[in-house]
Amino acid sequence: MTTLLINGEWREGHGTPFQSTDPASEATVWTGAAATAADCAAAVAAARSALPAWRAAPLSERIACVQRFAALLEEDRDAFAALISRETGKLLWETRAEIGSMI
Repeated sequence: MTTLLINGEWREGHGTPFQSTDPASEATVWTGAAATAADCAAAVAAARSALPAWRAAPLSERIACVQRFAALLEEDRDAFAALISRETGKLLWETRAEIGSMI
């Protein structure tokens, strides 16, 4: 599983492998490699590089981007809520509320 989104590309972390475990069943939810300091530096550099264009984009475009993100969350709301519940052990109603807050 690729675990890091840097500069619009999914990639593996270069750090120590680890896994997310469902606290209720102890089943593995996902596995991946942690980010190293170099991975973090690459993510920060990519974000800094993208900021001027984002800042210069018209407000209407930035709003549309955030609205698209909200629409994607809404589209997969139940799947995201189920995944968060499995990872954290929270009740499903609580994770649904979390997704609602993000939307």
